[in-house]
Amino acid sequence: MDGPLINDLTTQVVKRGLDFRSENQAIISGNIANADTPGYVGQELAFKHQLQTALTNIREAPEDGRWMIDDEIPEIRDTGAERIRDLSTPMGNDLNNVEVDKEFGKLTGNALEFEALSTMLHKKSALLKYAIADGGDR
Repeated sequence: MDGPLINDLTTQVVKRGLDFRSENQAIISGNIANADTPGYVGQELAFKHQLQTALTNIREAPEDGRWMIDDEIPEIRDTGAERIRDLSTPMGNDLNNVEVDKEFGKLTGNALEFEALSTMLHKKSALLKYAIADGGDR
């Protein structure tokens, strides 16, 4: 059973972000793997709008802010990241629109964002560990 310190809003947002980054890594890798496949159309994940909507709904849920005090923080469920066709890049002669350089750039950005989210989660865990140890006073 997760308590309010372990399963709070920040942890849920970071978890969803890590899940998204993992799925995005697989999609970008698939695009790179299919760069020479005739007729292949690159794919990407749409996530930011769905996450922003979820966060807005949570922020606006109870008007009095009571859930922050009473440990009634609503869980962020699936925010609806969906796989979509990337039509932003023009098709080549083989009807393939994957640009390998662009995909490697996405791969690098995705890895950096995953690392940043992992660092956030690690720092939060370290802070909790410090608090549990009575602030270092033993």
